Amino acid sequence: MNVSVCSRPASRLAAVQALSALLFAALTLPVSTPDRAAVPDWVQLSGLVMLLALYGTALHTWRLVIVGGLRPGSMLHQQIRDDRRLRLAMLSYPALVVLLLPIPSDWTGFWFCLTLASAVSGVVSLVRMSTSRDR
Repeated sequence: MNVSVCSRPASRLAAVQALSALLFAALTLPVSTPDRAAVPDWVQLSGLVMLLALYGTALHTWRLVIVGGLRPGSMLHQQIRDDRRLRLAMLSYPALVVLLLPIPSDWTGFWFCLTLASAVSGVVSLVRMSTSRDR
C-alpha cells in the first residue's frame, strides 16, 4: 500500500473495514452455507458485534476528521470526500443493524450471500486502495 493511503484516518478506517470483512467471512462462511438448516447463533451475534464495533470506529474516525477541521490546500477535496463518506457510514450502520436484526437464522442462503458479498467488497476495497494514488 502507498504511504499516502494510510496517512488519512478515513483511509485507515477503510482498510480496517475491508480486513474485518475478510476475517469475518473466513470465520463464518464455512458454517453458514445454504445446505445447513440454520445459521448458528454465534455467527449472527459476532456479525452484530462486528457491525457495532465498525460503527464505533467510524464514529471515532469521523470525530477525528471533524476536530482536525478542513485545512486549505491540495488535500481539501479529499477531506471533504472523507467527511461525506463518514457521514454516510454514520447513517448506514444503524440502518443496517435495524434491517438485519429481524431476519431469521433459517434464511441460510441470504446469510451466505450477504457474507460472501461482504468478503468480495472487502477484497475490492483493498485492491482499490493498493492501486490508487490519492485515496
